[in-house]
Amino acid sequence: MVPASVMERLKTEGRAITIYPVGLLADLSRFVHEADRVAARRHLRASLHREWERIKARKWREAKNYLNGYLAEHDTLGTRCGTGWTRGRALRDLARHLIELESLKEIERVFSELRASGP
Repeated sequence: MVPASVMERLKTEGRAITIYPVGLLADLSRFVHEADRVAARRHLRASLHREWERIKARKWREAKNYLNGYLAEHDTLGTRCGTGWTRGRALRDLARHLIELESLKEIERVFSELRASGP
């Protein structure tokens, strides 16, 4: 569960967040919306064939990344992006990563203060 304060902050910073389809979802979107059906079908078939080859070669991480759906990236905060099969899920996943980043920064600050005070 993502705290409401973080989600509200992300909504106010919405201009800095980019959400876009990747992998299979991007390929399907291209197939549905592109006017040149032959090129779109060729691209989709090539992508699916490439993924099948990755699965046969047991390249699981690459195969998993093809199924990400949407990616949500923030321009300035953090380096991780959120993923999900819907835009909202990708945004919530991004918020979770940002919360983890803030928690780690707070923990590092406390430890540095403890080290500075000494035994």
